[in-house]
Amino acid sequence: MLKKSFILFATAIILFLSWSVSARSFTAALNGAQEVPPNSSNAVGVGTIILNSAETNITVTLYLSALNGTQTSASIRNSTGIVFNLPNGNSTQNFSVSPLQVAELKASAWFFRINSINFPSGELRGQINALSANNAVMFPFSNGSLDTTFDTDGIVTTEVSGNNIAQAVAVQTDGKIIAAGFSRNALNNDFALARYNPNGSLDTSFDTDGIVVTQVGASEEEAFAVAIQPDGKIILAGQAIIGASTDIAVVRYNPNGSLDTTFDADGIVTTPIGTGTELARSIAIQTDGKIIVAGQSFNGTNNDVAVIRYNSDGSLDTTFDGNNGTGNGIVTTAAGSGNDFGYGVKIQPDGKIIVAGYYLGGTTNDALLIRYNSDGVLDTSFDGDGIVGTAIGNNSDEAFAVALQPNGKIVIAGCINQIGIPNDFLIVRYNSDGSLDTTFDGDGATIIPIGNAAEFALGVAIQADGKIIAAGFSNNGANNDFAVVRRNADGSPDTTFDGDGKLTTPIGTSVDSANGVEIQADGKIVVVGRAVIGATADFGVVRYGYGTNAPTNDGFFALNPTVEVRFDNAFGVGATFSTPINSLALPNLPNGLNLLTTPRNIQTSAAFSGDILVKFILPQRIDAANFNAAQVLQFENNSWIDRTANIPPRDFATRTIYARVSQLSTFAIVSTLVQQPANVNISGKMLSDNRKTTTGSLITMTDSNGQTRYAFTNPQGYYHFQNVPLRQTYIFRANSKRLKFAPQILTVTDEIDDQNFTAVQ
Repeated sequence: MLKKSFILFATAIILFLSWSVSARSFTAALNGAQEVPPNSSNAVGVGTIILNSAETNITVTLYLSALNGTQTSASIRNSTGIVFNLPNGNSTQNFSVSPLQVAELKASAWFFRINSINFPSGELRGQINALSANNAVMFPFSNGSLDTTFDTDGIVTTEVSGNNIAQAVAVQTDGKIIAAGFSRNALNNDFALARYNPNGSLDTSFDTDGIVVTQVGASEEEAFAVAIQPDGKIILAGQAIIGASTDIAVVRYNPNGSLDTTFDADGIVTTPIGTGTELARSIAIQTDGKIIVAGQSFNGTNNDVAVIRYNSDGSLDTTFDGNNGTGNGIVTTAAGSGNDFGYGVKIQPDGKIIVAGYYLGGTTNDALLIRYNSDGVLDTSFDGDGIVGTAIGNNSDEAFAVALQPNGKIVIAGCINQIGIPNDFLIVRYNSDGSLDTTFDGDGATIIPIGNAAEFALGVAIQADGKIIAAGFSNNGANNDFAVVRRNADGSPDTTFDGDGKLTTPIGTSVDSANGVEIQADGKIVVVGRAVIGATADFGVVRYGYGTNAPTNDGFFALNPTVEVRFDNAFGVGATFSTPINSLALPNLPNGLNLLTTPRNIQTSAAFSGDILVKFILPQRIDAANFNAAQVLQFENNSWIDRTANIPPRDFATRTIYARVSQLSTFAIVSTLVQQPANVNISGKMLSDNRKTTTGSLITMTDSNGQTRYAFTNPQGYYHFQNVPLRQTYIFRANSKRLKFAPQILTVTDEIDDQNFTAVQ
């Protein structure tokens, strides 16, 4: 029995998003206070371990200062004993590591121990930890501005032939954009797709002109959905007239746009279910390569939700039958006694299948959500029978798209028609058991009026920070425009998006509509649909970016005042940060090179593909000769490698230089020339072990001659030293009555604003 949920609007509860960082560089501050039991040695040390990208080798660098007696041994240990023996004194060593040792390193299970004659059981100890993410920054996300790096104005229209409409969008891992829909030839409609380069131009490596048109049946065929397989093959799903009936149609293309003949021999599969009109509205690909499409089929009286699963070769999957015994790969579901329509489909991580749409609930349409087990049987753990109907207003409510959050919650988008009020955007969120999520706008649903006339949300996507994007169209009183809204994770309007969380974009002169939305890896938003230009409809593609930026600034986000990063194809939730590293605890630079700035370790917890562009802003004291000779070195696989990028070009006026890399690790800016000594400022903050700032605490800075300077933390936890001479080594100590802080050694090669202290347990 289908259960219908009714919604009353109330206040919302705010949700918070957190993330964790998986590091590849590790540091330790060595002192006697960490020994067991603690001792009175005033000696200090600093160590760094750099794990290579293959996680098969580590580079260990150790620097010690003023041991209280002759050193007798040095080692890296865990709780059971010695992991690696190290030479006495300051050293750099390479070691091969096993997967178990890598796991121990990442779990902070290792420590340095230095033994001396006066402290035979251990003079210095230092726990080896991942570099602190004090300055972690999430990926940037679009602010709703049209992206001027996309065809100069953020808008591209493409005429294939006659009338053309883009119904769906997908973004490849290389940043290329695929828009899919249909094109009308002289007699009827055909499947059509176009592929665009990241700058908005048509990709001529895709069937020579960036456009592919495919005749599936005899007439009137349309693609409503697109998906990209991990191997780069492209799948379209929709409808085609075969003989006297309209059947579900699925077409697969190779990455170059040609039909994939390994898919049912010719790249095309059509599937009849009943005797009437049938079509697929959405598509999803399982991890095993099987293909799910969802839509509707005619049962002789009215429409039912239809779900079909194909094997990767295009044959029907006979293990998917909804327990009806047919074993034909097809499942149909009647939610009510009238018409039922399936529009969106997603596959959960556990293999269960979610379909969203709407059904006739009494006299009005209501939003519909169905969950199937992986074999096609209705999932009775989902609201008792696998089917959830939701009546939000007192008239029609319809869902046209669905998205899954990482925490298992389900988001649908569509429209609501309240008596006497034109259709508005509608977003509803459900818990994983099918119940309404009352932390979302207080009752699980939010109604979003944009203008004063009809508006529909036809696509939905979820950002990595949990914010929700819905796209469709809004009537401006004379015609329709593209419409996009963004809501916070709690359902409230996101005012960082165009000021009020919603925007409209006129493209043509008539009934424009955004039919699909996708969020790029770099946080930009792509919507596709129909743009009426003159007397015909064209593919319309719009990309929203961060603002009006020069290409050398677009997509970068600041980690601190001197380092910015841009991911070409990052994806998923991630934090990225930059941490200064003591040059004494790094492997020696190649001969003839000198540091221009403090070395930094740059890391991210995000998965990504493609290149990363790192922008370094050098101090203004760097003269033209040193700037022109500057190189960016990256430490990878036991050596320093020149990663200096020539594109974008370096700029002396802003002291900007770039590195293009495939992964982040340790970086140093060097020159063959030597900078003249100068004075700089050093600042940072003190944090307790629960990362709260400490106020009024003493920081001391002692040079190699024993001269000590003093500073205190302000109410925000910051301290500050002025006029610090360059190219000298200092020992920094943080003092607190309640907390313990490890001393830090630093050779100052640049002004630093994030020399931070975090209390040790």
